[in-house]
Amino acid sequence: MQVDIAQRRFDAAEEKAKAISAQTAGDAALVDNQIMAAALRARAIIAAGNKDRLAEAEGLVRGAARLENASSSSYATLYATLGDALYSEGKLEEARFPYLRVVTLFPDQRAQVADCLLNAGQVFLDMAGRAEGAESDEYFVKGMKLLYECAARYRGFGSARTAGRKYLEHKQRYLKLTKKAEQPADK
Repeated sequence: MQVDIAQRRFDAAEEKAKAISAQTAGDAALVDNQIMAAALRARAIIAAGNKDRLAEAEGLVRGAARLENASSSSYATLYATLGDALYSEGKLEEARFPYLRVVTLFPDQRAQVADCLLNAGQVFLDMAGRAEGAESDEYFVKGMKLLYECAARYRGFGSARTAGRKYLEHKQRYLKLTKKAEQPADK
């Protein structure tokens, strides 16, 4: 019920944003509002968990990504939401890119960077679970490095604490894999 109420509010906000957009095209604050409305609506769809509508959430975010002149905070939110939409759809290989885009392009958005490092790390761990052999190990190590970076660099954020817990859960396997990689191959 709360998701329906939230969605109606987002729909109303989106309609207002469209009306204002027609009057003041190109205004940066307006573009930010449009992006945020799309991101919030997409997050409401993701939170509802309706798998039939996840593609709609992805489409909302991709459409808003075409808007120009937004603040870095708005774009960071947009890419993080795209990662969430793709992850919810099970598109792990695609989901890692928007998360990592936030990390590399918007380092000044510390809270969002911490969230995206955590999410990207989890994506790589999930990819490791789907892959086999050396590819699985490679994804696992990448995921653990992202979790460690989040926990070490963004202390004080909730996502850093979560990343630290996830890192500790898998630390033994990580140490085993990284020690194996450091040892020279037997001849």
